[in-house]
Amino acid sequence: MIPFFVDKAILAGIRRLNPTLSSVYLPGIGQVIELPGEASSVYQEVFIRKTYRPISPLKPAARILDLGAHLGFFTIYASTLSDGARITAIEANPNTIPLLKANLSRLKGNASVEVRQAAIAAEPGTLAFRMHRSKPAHVSGSAARSMEGYPDEEDFCTIHVEAVPFSGFLSEPIDLLKCDIEGSEFEILTPDSFRPDRIRQAAVEFHDIGPRAKEFTALVGGAMARGYRVFTSEDIPIADLDALARATDGIVNATQLKFAG
Repeated sequence: MIPFFVDKAILAGIRRLNPTLSSVYLPGIGQVIELPGEASSVYQEVFIRKTYRPISPLKPAARILDLGAHLGFFTIYASTLSDGARITAIEANPNTIPLLKANLSRLKGNASVEVRQAAIAAEPGTLAFRMHRSKPAHVSGSAARSMEGYPDEEDFCTIHVEAVPFSGFLSEPIDLLKCDIEGSEFEILTPDSFRPDRIRQAAVEFHDIGPRAKEFTALVGGAMARGYRVFTSEDIPIADLDALARATDGIVNATQLKFAG
């Protein structure tokens, strides 16, 4: 955790650049978070609708991996799910990292959290990462998706970030995986990595499922074949690929699914 005075100095600088930043108290958790206006949908998703609630309760000292940690909302929520949780939070956007660290510096309880600034990938190296120039909490930063067609695409720029291989986190089983990495999920959730003996539960946000329908169906179908039970974000079971097609009918952008081994 970063020292309190450093936290305050970082936030003072962020507030000058982002006047829409506000502080929100989480009554069920007992801590304050910094919430830019562009992150309000993520706040609702994590803390109000609780779309990342695991299907089965987590054991003490659960190992949790937060891919696409953003402002740390899921990490904060996940720290309440397991006494002594061990959480790794990975975020590629360097402009988001100060807000992420500020939020996690106030974490309650006895969870241990490691923050890494990197993009998750199939192989090590560097990746071109597209991010918003002025909004550190913009949710569409991506190493896999083009910003072409976005209403404000001219506000995005490309930088290069470290890429860390997903396989490096699988030496010990993961009790809960949260994956929201703007299209890169199709690169890392392979039959070798995404299986119940390695990842016991997962909540994955899939992107561009209209244009990537074949990849999406193959990934979810393969997970089912390897023994995962699949659910919607509202915890409604999806029995087979026909049920998956019905549940995602008409969705062309993003949808979240849960997997339980």
